Amino acid sequence: MKLDAKTSAKIAGFGLICAFFVALLHVPQPVPVDPSTSAWWLFRLTAGTFGRLGVPFYFVAAGFFLARHYGESSWWRCETSKRMASLLVPFVVWLALWNAEEGALAVLSNLRSGASLLEGFPSGGALLVRLGINPFDYPSDIPLWFVRSLLLYVIASCVLFPALKKTGPLLPAAVLVLSTALRLPGSSSEVCRFLTRFVSLHGLFYFLVGASLALGVLRMPARNMFFSFAAAAGAVGLFASQFLAARNSAWWSVLHELSLPFALLAAWRVFPAVSWPRSITSLTFPVYVLHVFVIRALDVVMYGHVSCAGIAIKYAAVSVLTLAAAAAIRKYLPRFHSFAFGGR
Repeated sequence: MKLDAKTSAKIAGFGLICAFFVALLHVPQPVPVDPSTSAWWLFRLTAGTFGRLGVPFYFVAAGFFLARHYGESSWWRCETSKRMASLLVPFVVWLALWNAEEGALAVLSNLRSGASLLEGFPSGGALLVRLGINPFDYPSDIPLWFVRSLLLYVIASCVLFPALKKTGPLLPAAVLVLSTALRLPGSSSEVCRFLTRFVSLHGLFYFLVGASLALGVLRMPARNMFFSFAAAAGAVGLFASQFLAARNSAWWSVLHELSLPFALLAAWRVFPAVSWPRSITSLTFPVYVLHVFVIRALDVVMYGHVSCAGIAIKYAAVSVLTLAAAAAIRKYLPRFHSFAFGGR
């Protein structure tokens, strides 16, 4: 797939919006759990729909840009080396900063309560989670699971891309089927947790879709009636899955998983191909990383405010403050910004 200037600008703009979509998922603290409340519906019909488009889009883009180098001389060694710097360094830096912040808050809490300074600090398996190396759970800084899984895919690309060229669309289709099967009622085991939380078959599917577009295995669907209907059906299915969740149906996540690819296609099609300033779109990864730190700080004064008004205010506050924090770090700490965000 040739990447023209219009498509490149669209990827950059949509990528920034997706960073704020991801923030929707993490804003309410605690997350509303009662479907009879309007706050639950506000959260589910924003975070549970638009918010779920962000990370899949990033995986598609990552697979696409990596696969464009497939077949070049020493492509795997060169591209893996570059991504080790742009992914592994931010993973380590921000996981360390997150745990330092959480540790400082724990010490302050222990001082107030008169407990031992290190009381409640993690050990064993909990410590592995904190360090992001537990194969059965997400890192303590939740958004970094995307970085960790993408690192796995990049390393495995030397096997994945030849298999993709050989099998065609069958490989991503098989991964989607398996990912959906893991969401069926009763699918819970250590193997399931490994495949969903560490490997993330969900993310692998989108990574393979992006690679398939770059390798010519798949083509961007034309604007014909069938794919227009599929995109619309995906968007409807994404919202319908939230209504199933409100009825406590265990099948809501299955519908959600199958609808999301087509809902993403619908969102991509309606998003305008407008060229945004690079000074703004270059903040995409910083916003993706920093929003959880802003949310943590905001929760000091707004924890538990989960009314519709409270969630809406936090949505707006997190968006504005995160963008400001990202811009401030780039302006006043340029060397740290370049290092901590992998050269972005």
